[in-house]
Amino acid sequence: MKNTYKFADICVTIDYTSDYFTRFASGYETEEPASFSVAVAPSDIAAERARALEDGHSDPYLETLAIYRKICSALVFRDILLFHCSALAVDGRAYLFAAPSGTGKSTHARLWRDVYGDRVTMINDDKPLLRVTDNGVTVFGTPWNGKHRLSANISAPAAGLCILQRGANNRIEPLRAVDALPRLIAQTYRPEESAGAVRSLELVLKLAKLLPMWRLECNMDLEAARVAYETMKGSGS
Repeated sequence: MKNTYKFADICVTIDYTSDYFTRFASGYETEEPASFSVAVAPSDIAAERARALEDGHSDPYLETLAIYRKICSALVFRDILLFHCSALAVDGRAYLFAAPSGTGKSTHARLWRDVYGDRVTMINDDKPLLRVTDNGVTVFGTPWNGKHRLSANISAPAAGLCILQRGANNRIEPLRAVDALPRLIAQTYRPEESAGAVRSLELVLKLAKLLPMWRLECNMDLEAARVAYETMKGSGS
């Protein structure tokens, strides 16, 4: 099967084998001309199986991962990064939350939905795309959106990013770019080939300079969302 899709305003023709991907990427189809194309071979699926932290994934699911890997390896040369985080929009601006797996970034994003209701739209709960240019950072939804499948095919300018850590109380403080860089690099997809890896690091450095950042120590009370939003919403306004 071969279809063209649009991710982060870039059109790509994808040659794939399973109808699973047709359903997976529903809503992202386009008839616009593609900027590039990708195709997945059985060896790519085998490589994803070798990388997987858990056993039992189906070939169609692994094919979606192989497709995204190929797309993101090309997108870094178009100023677009895959960044592992939860991203939501409030009143048209995007807020990002990054943390090691299991820390609670998805739970924290849910607190924002509980507090701010319909003002909140989940852009992507796991693997959004970030366009990083001199004009700022734009966050895009994708169908690669985590186990809860929370995302929307929208984009929004980024207001800021929080590095989350668990704590008994809710406390937020500005985070210097130099202190944030190790976490930013850890959360960014870096292509295996050297030119792509270098370009991704260049974009991370630009991201660190452009995006207001904080360290948020938080519990899982609703007050955690209020503390974060009231601080972050003032950035760039």
